[in-house]
Amino acid sequence: MKRTALILIAAAMLMGCSHRPPQRLTLALEDDIVSLDPHAYDDEVTSSVLFNIYQGLVGFDPRMRIVPLLAERWENPNDLTWRFFLRPGIEFHDGRELQAEDVVFSLERARGGRLGHYLSAIGQVRALDSRTVEVVTKEPSPILLNKLSFVAIVPRGSPDTIRHPVGTGPYVLSEYRLRERLVLKSFSGYWGSGRRSQRRCT
Repeated sequence: MKRTALILIAAAMLMGCSHRPPQRLTLALEDDIVSLDPHAYDDEVTSSVLFNIYQGLVGFDPRMRIVPLLAERWENPNDLTWRFFLRPGIEFHDGRELQAEDVVFSLERARGGRLGHYLSAIGQVRALDSRTVEVVTKEPSPILLNKLSFVAIVPRGSPDTIRHPVGTGPYVLSEYRLRERLVLKSFSGYWGSGRRSQRRCT
């Protein structure tokens, strides 16, 4: 992994351990990001930047343990079934509330793109209600949570190519000039602001 990507990942983890993210984040990149669409490429630098804007159902803490993010908990009714229960009141940057249909849309969208290899074990995804998502795998998949950590959740109905990112993360895109400048600003409606991080930071 490139040193730049490691620095960005470390910065993102440290920000996740804070009560509030800095109001403005300017990143120095050795390479430019490939896309503003989190499902378009499986690229280290791009993912390191975009996961300040987007989030997954789960993530890793600084000790590389899986922890809840958009899903506050999950359960396994059987060896093939995962049920994810979303946190209430999470908003996308455009003010829409995160719902189970957004997760279904995102996972299906990612399955059809370059991130599909992370989700190859999945046979079916559906919304049981507005806050519950059921994922059924083709065979037992004990590392599914690890795979899901790489898949960002976007609003349902997002275009085939995302050029104006809308996520649930602590930062929104403020400015982007190709190969010149990328600036992120804190999202005032971020669900994690003003509360202790769910990443169990020590």
